[in-house]
Amino acid sequence: MDLSEMIPENHLLKQIENHISFDFIYEKVKHLYSNKGRASIDPVILIKMLNCWLHLRNKIRKKIRARSKTEHSIQVVLRSQFI
Repeated sequence: MDLSEMIPENHLLKQIENHISFDFIYEKVKHLYSNKGRASIDPVILIKMLNCWLHLRNKIRKKIRARSKTEHSIQVVLRSQFI
């Protein structure tokens, strides 16, 4: 089973993968990784995970703001009916 086949073509991760090459990261962080000891997490995977986390965080923030605005609008309407 290939995991990439399970992700829809219009998914954020596929769009990122199709438009951005992350190969430059290896050269930028080479001095931070050692060949000795336990294998580390691939730096490209870390950057992609961070990018997804930031995207999700922003979506959640937008939903919270929209809900807050909606609640405020409802309160304004309710107050105006009782004045």
